[in-house]
Amino acid sequence: AATLKVVAEAHNLTAGPQSAELALNIAPHNFVGRDATRSAPYMQTLNLAGSEHRTLESNLTLPSPRLWFPWSHGEPHLYQAQLTLTTYQLLITKPFGIRDIQATIEPGRWEWHLNGRRIFPKGSNYVSDFYLNRVIPEGLRRDLELARNANLDLLRVHAHIAPPDFYRLCDEQGVMVMCDFPLIWTYAFNLPPDDDIAFRASVQAQVEDMVRLLGSHPGIVLWSMHNEPPWTPA
Repeated sequence: AATLKVVAEAHNLTAGPQSAELALNIAPHNFVGRDATRSAPYMQTLNLAGSEHRTLESNLTLPSPRLWFPWSHGEPHLYQAQLTLTTYQLLITKPFGIRDIQATIEPGRWEWHLNGRRIFPKGSNYVSDFYLNRVIPEGLRRDLELARNANLDLLRVHAHIAPPDFYRLCDEQGVMVMCDFPLIWTYAFNLPPDDDIAFRASVQAQVEDMVRLLGSHPGIVLWSMHNEPPWTPA
């Protein structure tokens, strides 16, 4: 079985109190099968004061899950979380996958295990376009097809965050991702103390945003925080 941690942010954008029935169901996304929630979906009543913001967390057990694999080792099974505000007939869906990734990195030993199976990732750096506003899903699909035809099963998004479609397509096509935080070379060095504090706070806030935005993508198997910082020993 797999334990799912579901986190939702609720904002009341009105000045008065609001109440809604919240329902959560887990269903297959890219394969045929019955809903994973075998009993009635998880439900709760949500009461928010005017302008209130609340983080909702719940844990669900998914029996006998179908696991996500890269294309080189199996099928990239995906589920979707279906969150419904029944009072307002609002439905939000979020695809996700279930997989376990472990790496042993030490002198003379570099081993990867995915879902208990030892793998040897085969990857390349990747930049979709110099200008990200020119990136379209068709171009991303073409690039992923080229990567798979080259027998690659991992792409490193080099020193930037790619458009959301990239991570979605990697999940669907079974391509693993090394996700870089957009820090590269000497981004800030020997700053005055106040500037250094502000810079670090900005980085930490953006790292949280990055993980919150992308953390549910099963294709992301490795996070990199800084590309080639010059003060790091070889």
